[in-house]
Amino acid sequence: MKLLAAIDLHTAPEAVVREAGTWAARLGGTVDLLYVDDTPDAAVFVGDPNVRAIVVEERDALLAKHAAAVQALLAQLPDAVRGAALCLPGLPADVTVERADAYDAVLVATHGRTGLSHLWLGSVAEQVVRRAHVPVVVLRLPEPG
Repeated sequence: MKLLAAIDLHTAPEAVVREAGTWAARLGGTVDLLYVDDTPDAAVFVGDPNVRAIVVEERDALLAKHAAAVQALLAQLPDAVRGAALCLPGLPADVTVERADAYDAVLVATHGRTGLSHLWLGSVAEQVVRRAHVPVVVLRLPEPG
């Protein structure tokens, strides 16, 4: 069984990776980690070529840092369940749904927001559940602290 675990590097990624590894082990499969980098390309708004070069350099450094972080998280998984590390640009829900069809199931984490915070911030997990054509397992993130 091939699983795709969508992770957010900014919110408890270790917990999500551990849980994804547990699911993969129980199902006798492997898990690929997906981080979707939605950092905007600010360089398109910069007219000065020298400043644009600096902005592009900083964005490239940030993307490299994110890719290394995903690779480090993947290394925490046992060899038997370890798949690939994916770090792609775009909108998290869109990219996750686009990639989902190549997998048997998708694992996503949720903060469990309700009320106005849910309305304001939305939910990537909810969008993936509604739009993916494969089963989606929603993992509850641990409480902060």
